[in-house]
Amino acid sequence: MEDKTQKNTINTLYFILVLSTILGFVPNAWAFTASFTLWVVVLLAAYVYRGKDNEDGLLYNHMTYLIGTIWIGTSFILIGTLAAGLWVYLQGDNSAFEAAFARLEGGAMIDEAAIRQVTQDYLSINRDLMITASTFAIGPSILYFVYRVANGISRAGKGYRIANPKSWL
Repeated sequence: MEDKTQKNTINTLYFILVLSTILGFVPNAWAFTASFTLWVVVLLAAYVYRGKDNEDGLLYNHMTYLIGTIWIGTSFILIGTLAAGLWVYLQGDNSAFEAAFARLEGGAMIDEAAIRQVTQDYLSINRDLMITASTFAIGPSILYFVYRVANGISRAGKGYRIANPKSWL
């Protein structure tokens, strides 16, 4: 592959990864499905393109960096999500659920509308806590991901390699 074609391939994969990430934040099942599909496509394409280039090639270098960015960034986001969930679980106000459970224990039937209302009440009561927990637990992961992608796009646009594509930074 010639250098210009390699740069286009690299930039296209970075762009698709950015699009996938943006779609992942859209609260819609279709957008999430599209996000996950694009994420898988970028990851598989990175492995395929890396396998087609020699180890000192520009494409191999950036695909190694991109693969690391995806796996490390996704792992950090997963850990941050679990930490935020635990934070909300331990510190959250569960009174909305407790009241619903008390009604169930008393023999009352709860329909779908009541379940939606309990969920809405829980989210309203704990909104600030969820925002704080998400910001502190997931925010650094997102910044890490943005840094890696911006660095990769910047270097690829100039035709430069990443100094150490297997590093975590």
